[in-house]
Amino acid sequence: MLPCPIGWIDNHDDPRRTVHYLHDLATTWRLHGGSRLVVRPTPGSTNRAELALDILTAVGKNPQVLQNERLNQREWELARAWLAGTTITDLLVDRAHALPHERLLDLAHLAGDVRAGLWLMWSSPDTDAGDKAISALQAAGHTVRRLWPNELIWAAPPRRRSPEPAPARPLWPRLPTADFTTFRAAARRHLTPRAFAAADNIYRDAAANTHRWINAQYGQDPADRVLADLSGYADILTGWLRDEQLGPATDASAALIRLRGTQAALFLHGVLLRWTPDALGADPAARLLGNLTPSATLAITTMARTDHAAAAVLTLHLNHAPASFADLRCSDVTTDGYINFTGRRSLPGIGTGPIAVPSYARNVLASHLAYRHRQRATIRDRFFLHTRIPERDPGAELREATIRTCERINRPAPWLHRNPCRHGTDQGMHPRTEGWLTERGLTLHQLDRDVVARVSTRWRDQHHES
Repeated sequence: MLPCPIGWIDNHDDPRRTVHYLHDLATTWRLHGGSRLVVRPTPGSTNRAELALDILTAVGKNPQVLQNERLNQREWELARAWLAGTTITDLLVDRAHALPHERLLDLAHLAGDVRAGLWLMWSSPDTDAGDKAISALQAAGHTVRRLWPNELIWAAPPRRRSPEPAPARPLWPRLPTADFTTFRAAARRHLTPRAFAAADNIYRDAAANTHRWINAQYGQDPADRVLADLSGYADILTGWLRDEQLGPATDASAALIRLRGTQAALFLHGVLLRWTPDALGADPAARLLGNLTPSATLAITTMARTDHAAAAVLTLHLNHAPASFADLRCSDVTTDGYINFTGRRSLPGIGTGPIAVPSYARNVLASHLAYRHRQRATIRDRFFLHTRIPERDPGAELREATIRTCERINRPAPWLHRNPCRHGTDQGMHPRTEGWLTERGLTLHQLDRDVVARVSTRWRDQHHES
């Protein structure tokens, strides 16, 4: 247990300014996140499990979802994990006078564990009860400072703060459906000069980024155009496309332009990235974007179980069933939500490259890592555990939990199906190939040495300098 700095705020008059401050602070957290969290204990609750549910609700968990989850008396540890993963610096507890001393000590221990300050809003005029509460906290080794509402050390957030408008996205006209070999020429013919200039900037940037990535990975020697290990190259390339090049695109049109520029650059290095959009629906370019969107992440974080939330995040980001990453180790995950495989390890179908989930979802992985650390997991232990039998492979359990999560948030995962439709209706009874490239209709092929040699210098110069 770490000592916790505690601010005991005498709020027995319940001034309007304090009410507005707490309301605005909670609204700011709900709309924009932040490092200061307002916890409002349920009136009449005295046990620690109910207080933990109040903390989980303050962090953003849905109370109705909490009722249906099987937390198995792990509410307090889950609340601690989510606070650690979301990097809370200040914990404000409203109506703290209604809590018994045991719960106040629990809150102080919790704040100390996550290295956050604790602020107790004491709204009772009973000074004796307040003095006893302060004495109990001081006897446990915590430093308590008496304050008045006007002595809060930070400025109140702006009242009635509305969500910041999303950055304006360009309204793209209908882009040509030509393949990458003639895409720029078709765009020049069919788009207005202004639209073509905007599209061409994205195209050139994508091609330049691809050249830089290839040169950084394999050097600038022309021999890199003949690959010795296409499967290993495909794993590394898939991770780069997913995390940096195509997945983070702002919209479907930008993703399509990036894809065409990437295809052209890869072609010059002897690799054909073929896109087959026929089976991708009415808007195939929209399928190029990542499945783990901000709205999907927000829906996932309404659940309390960190293991199920982390499994859903990785499933939607990697487009793989949980069995592919059930062997993930705690040493592979960093405290800020990145995944770097240690000891030259790899995951089936994913490879050895690092995994960078979007920034808005990294706190989910960080929270589950904090939960595993509270379970005294070592760096060699699994990142995911079977709920009842820790020695058992958690893949099957995570699969069923992830299917339920995707159904609840209305984000169907075509690569996850129950029997008898194990492989998906679009595949019938044939095994479905999992992977980020497969879900986007992308396939990777190595070009013949003679074909690469016949790529004319004139075509390359016109393609990247015109």
